[in-house]
Amino acid sequence: MALKIRELFEQLAGEGSQKRIAPENNMPKEFATNAGSALIPAGALVAYEVGAVNGWVPFEAGGADGAEIMAGICWPDAIQLDDVGESIGQVMLTGRVHRDDIELNGELQADIDAQLRTVARTLNIHVDGLTDVR
Repeated sequence: MALKIRELFEQLAGEGSQKRIAPENNMPKEFATNAGSALIPAGALVAYEVGAVNGWVPFEAGGADGAEIMAGICWPDAIQLDDVGESIGQVMLTGRVHRDDIELNGELQADIDAQLRTVARTLNIHVDGLTDVR
């Protein structure tokens, strides 16, 4: 009997996980100091900002210097940013996700969808659940 997509995600995501996120390559990354000590929820997009920050940051649609281009997904744990020093967190660099399981983290769904349609493919992140794919 063939497995349905949902069943495959539940198997791959791990026990107790309600999100359909199946990483193939997770790596620890150093996140830049953040004045607000923000929390990046598991499943949120992250970016690598070059410029003055020169480190991993939460994705920001209106950002600059790379913060507006997704470079991975925060997974499997949320990342608490520090306002004094850098923080270490796991980032999914390749794998499979479902659009509905990506956290907005203060961004508009349209901005997240645009990143998932265009940038995710170049990162080798397969996204299910998108209505339009380029």
